[in-house]
Amino acid sequence: MRSLRFAIVCAAPRWLGL
Repeated sequence: MRSLRFAIVCAAPRWLGL
């Protein structure tokens, strides 16, 4: 499930922007 981990890493900065 590398896609899941990749998605989390790419979405991390977005959560901080929320």
